[in-house]
This record gives sequence, structure tokens and C-alpha cells, in this order.
Amino acid sequence: MSDLRILRDSYAEVKRLAFFREIVETCKEGHIYFFDLITSLEERVQRVKTFWQGYVREVKDDGGFIQFSRKHKVAINYLKIAHLLEWVKVYVTRLIITVYGDTLHQLPREENIFRLSIHEKCLFLKRLLMTDLDCMIPLLGVIKNGHQDYGSIKEQYKDNLITFLYDKKEKSSSVYTRKKIDEVVTKVRSWKDRVLDHRVSPRLSWYIDLGLLEYDGEKYELLRTGELLFDEMRSLYFLDDGWFHNDFFNLLSKVYEENLGKRWAELGIKSRQWQELVHEDRTSIFMNLLEEGFSKFSEETLKRMSATSFLDYGCISTLVDRGIKGCTFKTLEGLLEDMSTKPRPLIYYYWSEYRGNGYIRKEI
Repeated sequence: MSDLRILRDSYAEVKRLAFFREIVETCKEGHIYFFDLITSLEERVQRVKTFWQGYVREVKDDGGFIQFSRKHKVAINYLKIAHLLEWVKVYVTRLIITVYGDTLHQLPREENIFRLSIHEKCLFLKRLLMTDLDCMIPLLGVIKNGHQDYGSIKEQYKDNLITFLYDKKEKSSSVYTRKKIDEVVTKVRSWKDRVLDHRVSPRLSWYIDLGLLEYDGEKYELLRTGELLFDEMRSLYFLDDGWFHNDFFNLLSKVYEENLGKRWAELGIKSRQWQELVHEDRTSIFMNLLEEGFSKFSEETLKRMSATSFLDYGCISTLVDRGIKGCTFKTLEGLLEDMSTKPRPLIYYYWSEYRGNGYIRKEI
């Protein structure tokens, strides 16, 4: 269990979530060494600047563009946060895409790449909550409590965060966790105005990208999605990774209910619960997911794919593209285990709790 979920760093200029996808795409193109990746990223995003301009006009939230610069400051800061969010990781002298980055690469996207698709919102929200829940929820609470202009939000955020952390401390029985919270609170108390800008400004922009918040150029206001997320998460102080593998996908169907309803209407489908499906329908959906997974996440010679990439993709796709609620890691793992234990199985499934990942291998 991760007792504290707080991003170690954040930067005021790292405002648009779509640039993390562009980092993944730049790596996919083979730019895996640091300086090459940074310069290639700066070149890449110039080609989509008109999309960025259109998007920031739409949401009235400027900034966060990766400009050419001699020191490459903004691009480097985006890469640092991409690493903390585990879209990419460092391996010796190279940057490689993680299992989460692989999933992000395969998700559908909008014509304007800065307007996140509902698929992308689901995955981004999961990664942000897994790494930064203890900062995200108190900030949503500030806005929920009626602080709407940036100055007021920034002024109130420190107190709200400290209160949240002390509430968490009171509910913890771990001496280590209580001590760690005290250390974090001491740091938070020392934050000066500029540090608060780095903590507050990017997160407000991330909430806008996720469709949790809107901004009219002067004031921020929680959308129904943001209110639902805050109400569901405000008292969940200690969540293990198992919660994010299972309960989180049920949370998605509540938070993004309106967005999902529009998506399903466009596809001409009605929502159903996984538990309501007959055996034949469950099997058909699962086999189609497996086929999609192997085509997207495995190299043909290996016939093997990351379990995490497949499970995240499968749960999101089942909800968004098939209108089926209640599909979680546990749901798909049960089907994988059943297939793995049959005589002459078609696949082999392995999961490591220690690594938080596993693999699925074709046996034929």
C-alpha cells in the first residue's frame, strides 16, 4: 500500500496533459536518448501548435506550450513529470516507454490532440490519482468550498492540504506514515508564493483537460464530474493498488456518466452490467479483447504482452466502447486464469504482486 500519493515535483508551465502523450509518441519514433528526445519533442510539437492555440482559446486557459529554447527548460520539465507519472522511465542511458505509456499510445484520440478523448481521460485520471491523490483532492476541495479565483485558491490551498494530511495522520496506525506526514506538512508550511504557483497552476489545468473543471478567464468552477470525483474520494485516505485495479473502474462510470452516455448514444448502444451478460457474451467480448491486445501490445516474435497494458486497455475499452460497466482487473484476470488452467491452454497468464505487473503469452 502506498501511504502517501504526492508528486515529488511539479512545474507551473507543465499544464497540458496531451504533451505527455507526445513524449510517448516521440519515444515510439526512436528518439530515446535524452537530448535527442528533448529536441525532437520541441520540433514535433511545433507541428501541432495550431491545435494547441485552438484548444487554449476554447478552455480559456493559456500557457504550457513547449517552445524552442536554448536551455530546453519547459521540455525538460515535462519530461521530468512524465517520468514521475511513469509514462516513461530511464534505463541506463535511454528513456523507454512503460506499460502505462504503451496503453496511452494505443488509446483513441480526438482530431484536436489537446482535447483528450474519454479513453485518455480515464487513463490520465488513474495515473494522476495513483501518484498525486493527496494533492489532487484537497485542491478540488478548495474550489468546492467556493474559492473560485486563482489568488483565493492559491491562498487557501496550503491550509486545505495540511488539514487533509492531518486527517490522514489521525486515521493511520503506522508510526512510519505518521512521521512521514509530519515531514511533508513541515515542507508544505515552508512553501512560498512561487512554490505554490508550481503546485496549484498545473493541477488546475490538468483538471480542465480531464473535464473536471471549467474556467471563464477569471473564475474556476467544478463541473459535475469534478464534484462527483471529490465526493467519492474525499474520505478515501488509504488506497492500495488493488483499489485502482478494480474499484477505480466503477468510479469512472460514475464520474464520467454524462460523457459516457453521449459516447454510447453516438455508438447506438445501451449500458449494461458485466454481471448481467450471459456466458457466451462475456466469452466473446473477452476473446475480442485478447485479439486486440495481442495486436497492439505484443511483438509478433514474442507472442507475449504486458498484463497491465492489456488489463487497463481492456477495462477502459469495455466501458467506453461497449457500454459495459463493472469490468475490472479482477474480472479479466478471472477469465485469464480460467483459460490458463484448461487442458492444452491457448494462453499462459502470470502476475507478480511484487512487480505490479505480469504477462500474457500465447501458447500456440
